[in-house]
Amino acid sequence: MGFHLDQVSYGTLINGLCKVGQARAALQLLRRVDGKLVQPNVVMYNTIIDSMCKVKLVNEAFDLYSEMVSEGISPDVVTYSALISGFFIVGKLKDAIDLFNKMILENIKPDVYTFNILVDGFCKDGKMKEGKTVFAMMMKQGIKPNVVTYCSLMDGYCLVKQVNKANSIFNTMAQGGVNPDTQSYNIMINGFCKIKKVDEAMNLFKKMHCKNIIPNVVTYTSLIDGLCKSGKISYALKLVDEMHDRGVPPDIITYSSILDALCKNHQVDKAIALLTKLKDQGIRPTMHTYTILID
Repeated sequence: MGFHLDQVSYGTLINGLCKVGQARAALQLLRRVDGKLVQPNVVMYNTIIDSMCKVKLVNEAFDLYSEMVSEGISPDVVTYSALISGFFIVGKLKDAIDLFNKMILENIKPDVYTFNILVDGFCKDGKMKEGKTVFAMMMKQGIKPNVVTYCSLMDGYCLVKQVNKANSIFNTMAQGGVNPDTQSYNIMINGFCKIKKVDEAMNLFKKMHCKNIIPNVVTYTSLIDGLCKSGKISYALKLVDEMHDRGVPPDIITYSSILDALCKNHQVDKAIALLTKLKDQGIRPTMHTYTILID
């Protein structure tokens, strides 16, 4: 037809392919950008690098980053953030830190997204000291933490069973002008339930209702599991009824906690009857569900 694709056209196609998980096809399309009529740009490279990192093709993503540099296309904060995230995903913490330091040396200023990746990466690995150091660095540079930053820190402290420290972070969020969301409450409710402080978890659950923050299946499942492990099966079953009333259908993880509690309370017949009912409702049991009953 005589039309030629421009940078926007190629960028849109590459983005679309990456969104449907076709990073390799996007890379093939990048190779078709001739460099005469249309020059490949940082956005095209970033889109593919990010997509590759998300599916753990980090070495290939890094090769693409090296190619980009050799072609004279300067990487930006998005390029580095995607690669740092990728290295954390595959457990290469040293490479992630090295790349962050390289970014600083090249005078590319990290944004809140970059810092969140670092905080989350350290916290998921239980390295709370490093996570807090990055948080302090972020504050020093005048970058305001958001709800994702706080959630990562809280999740990390809960992971290392320092729930009181997580709760302290939770309480300081509002002071920093950040309102807790459903995810924030879920982390704390689950953290309290895991250390058998179900009353504290229930108090937070009530606060959610007071603040019109809508609980989801994760919220209810954590509470139900905590109540079941504390021997409060009747309360747990009331919450299951509440889930149905509020249009939040329980899933097999929710029901597995109920089944486990019934079995441990010597009510195996009730557990088997519930399992049959679930199967009739089209809820598929998992290996974990069957293991509970077999045990």
